Amino acid sequence: MSMRPAERRASLVCMVASVLVVPLAALAQPRPWQPLPRFELRASDTALTAEIQQATTWCRPGGPGVALALVRNGQPLLTRYAGVEDVARGTPIGRETRFYIASLAKTMTATAVLMLRERGALRLEDSLSRWIPGIPVCARGVRLIHLLQHTSGIPDYLDALGEPARRLDNAGVITFVRGLDSLAFAPGERYAYSNTGYVLLAEVVARASRRDFAAFVEDSILRPLGMSGTRLVRRGMVAVEHRATGYRREGDRFVADDVRDHWSLGSGGVYSTLPDIVLWYQAVMESRLLEPSSTALLFETPVTLSGRRSYLGMGWSDESPGPRTPDVAGLRAFGSIGILAGFQSCILFYPDHGLAWIALSNAAEGALPPSGMLGRLFRRLP
Repeated sequence: MSMRPAERRASLVCMVASVLVVPLAALAQPRPWQPLPRFELRASDTALTAEIQQATTWCRPGGPGVALALVRNGQPLLTRYAGVEDVARGTPIGRETRFYIASLAKTMTATAVLMLRERGALRLEDSLSRWIPGIPVCARGVRLIHLLQHTSGIPDYLDALGEPARRLDNAGVITFVRGLDSLAFAPGERYAYSNTGYVLLAEVVARASRRDFAAFVEDSILRPLGMSGTRLVRRGMVAVEHRATGYRREGDRFVADDVRDHWSLGSGGVYSTLPDIVLWYQAVMESRLLEPSSTALLFETPVTLSGRRSYLGMGWSDESPGPRTPDVAGLRAFGSIGILAGFQSCILFYPDHGLAWIALSNAAEGALPPSGMLGRLFRRLP
């Protein structure tokens, strides 16, 4: 029996939590009066190669697969491609394969907002209603910073509308917002992941830059960085070459679960290649597009008005392991994970050790690190 989208996302979130302990990330942050735990990275070539091999053991000849890289001190150390772009065509996944990266696109949207902030075109304190007309009374207190940090209280349209939501473009999502008569909570009071907020931010970027959102991203982010393999969706667009088809597992086989009718931008809407996502990670780490102070903002996690610290930053999140993994609890980690239909995308990095895991999959699995990887690679120092 197939699951509804919200149920499928819930099951995937549980799977992510079992590997990364994402919901406990806020608890893993050290108290100000306690010293940071120290860890040693035991990353011989043999150990890292073993992790790469384990991450692809699920792949079968002629089936969907994954493109993944381990990056050390900014440079790709190990790269692996496994599986095919599309079962019918049988083209092997390679450097040119374009995967739907789902929520990983939010990292680009957040960067676009901060680029415009640096140019003086907008402020993070601006109200949403300043930029988008017709915002309902219940959302008049929402500011751009709330959207960026998932503290707006605006419901996630994918959860609220179910399967039909996947076919909405940005105009349809804005219509959904204009029809709201209440929020899930007052802006800033709590945190809750919201794709809606990042669609709204894409519209803000378009209005503040006075151009189409996709064109702004292409001209201000992709071209300067040399990300020539990345494409943003548009209705009527030319077919994407080397486009991976998404699949999900049903028993011992994979069935198609694709996103060809998914048109929203800001929260997703991006196809990219592994080399391009490695370039993107390098650009963020090196502050090639932003001032270092703005880059730092991307990773700040807010304390809500209810007194809880969120693990969600601006497109990025605090992925530090928590109490359920005591051997590595407190190991500093940040990242971004995208999950939609038959696609997974993942950037996870450990800033104190210069190590990053970057993976794209068209099998609704396989982009996350192998279970237990952190315990095998990191050792807590006395």
